Amino acid sequence: MRPCGQGLARCVALPGPGSMFPLPDTTTADGWPDLITAARQAGAPWADQLQAVLPAVAEIAELARAAGHRPGDEVMSHGDIDQKNLVLAADGPVLCDWDVAMPIVPSRELADVAMSMAGWERQDIGREVLRAYRAAGGLVTGIRPGDLGQSMMSSLDWIAFNVGRVTGARPADPAEAALGSRLVPELLARLPRELELVRRADEFLAVC
Repeated sequence: MRPCGQGLARCVALPGPGSMFPLPDTTTADGWPDLITAARQAGAPWADQLQAVLPAVAEIAELARAAGHRPGDEVMSHGDIDQKNLVLAADGPVLCDWDVAMPIVPSRELADVAMSMAGWERQDIGREVLRAYRAAGGLVTGIRPGDLGQSMMSSLDWIAFNVGRVTGARPADPAEAALGSRLVPELLARLPRELELVRRADEFLAVC
């Protein structure tokens, strides 16, 4: 986990971005009732699960809105640092897949990377990412729930993407639709647990 934190610290030291990137939003959360309706019309067996997480979806959207858009604090960084984008080379891990490089507030990417590398459950790994980030010169002032608001919004986007595969709102072949139908209930089941960790992110990721 140390190379991951060190690499992120170097990323956020790069010059800031321009204004060519789309702004964060809560479109998916705002349109959640439409997803529920579409799932019920399609006869999806997890339509009631979509309904059950509606309060969590609303809370995630509020977290993202309260955190706000802070372009003055953004730097250009990788935007998707997790296990799938790390390659083990002869001289250590290498960060790859820069196709979604984006402007981001450092504390928000740090929170996202720490939770992602921790698998949203390994507190020791999440804290080690923060320690390595700080040791490499990154500023760690504490992680707040709002720092994970947009990360959770991305989780909602991935759920909505797969709901669309099943309901026909998004083009998908039978195999893709079947995959979406399997993924959605798993993703929905994880959402409340992840939100609970977000609520206590400052304690979960606290480092000495």
